[in-house]
Amino acid sequence: MTSVRERCTNELRGLGMTLLEAAIYLHLVRHPRSTGYAVAHGLGKPTANVYAALESLRKKGAVVADQAKRRVFRALPADGLQRVFAERFRDRTRRLEDALAQWKGSGDDTGVYQLTEPEQVFAQAQAMLRHARSVVLGDLFPVPLARLKPALEAAAARGVPVAVQVYEPASLRGADVVMGVRGRDVIARWPGQWLALVTDGSEYLVALLSEDGTSVIHSTWTKSPHLAWTTHSSMSGDLLATRLTAALEAGESVRDLKALVARMERRLRAPEAPGYKRLVGEAKKKRAPRSPARATRKA
Repeated sequence: MTSVRERCTNELRGLGMTLLEAAIYLHLVRHPRSTGYAVAHGLGKPTANVYAALESLRKKGAVVADQAKRRVFRALPADGLQRVFAERFRDRTRRLEDALAQWKGSGDDTGVYQLTEPEQVFAQAQAMLRHARSVVLGDLFPVPLARLKPALEAAAARGVPVAVQVYEPASLRGADVVMGVRGRDVIARWPGQWLALVTDGSEYLVALLSEDGTSVIHSTWTKSPHLAWTTHSSMSGDLLATRLTAALEAGESVRDLKALVARMERRLRAPEAPGYKRLVGEAKKKRAPRSPARATRKA
């Protein structure tokens, strides 16, 4: 059985600490306000190595030093350490995103890929929503909806039409929320959490996660315009049908139903979506040229 020390050490090393740095941090948690010499003595490590590791930890924000008291050290508390590392990670990933934006790819990739970790699924979904410009369609169970709600609302706030089918009561600022017919029964029948998302008719992500959302049962992501636009067309029809079913069950008038269809088609059809335009453009390029009509002579 893994001891508490081993577990703490493993987690600290996962955050980028060396084995010695992790040992020093844990020692300072138990023995705050220790000098470097006292830490080295307590761990049985060379003093020079410990002072070098303490300086590294100080730069990482994991320990602080009191210069006025013989330079004694203390470990940053767990909540403080979490905030420091989280902020540093955000800064680094922002810089990485800026750098990669200048590293041009070799063209559009229309492959179909499997995502195996929940972090990959949600990161890809959030990236899709962040880059969406013309239309977003979603079909989301409660756990994925909760994770993606801020990104969905941010897309809607930019003026992107967003329509999402949900399976228990929910709200999304600026978005069309369509409650699935007998949603709770649908959730009960599925062995996990369902997520389907298509943006701009050009990128598609579908995933089935475990009940708590901590593992992936199956997930596929693609930027194929054929698969993405086909999915967009299917999801838009499903959203409209679900909304119409609810309206019919509520006894809405024919006039109201026609207005509902017109409004949703206006928001969901998206003839200017990049995926649709690209798909049509590719189809036109590959269409066989027609043979010129033969001229006929008059007798």
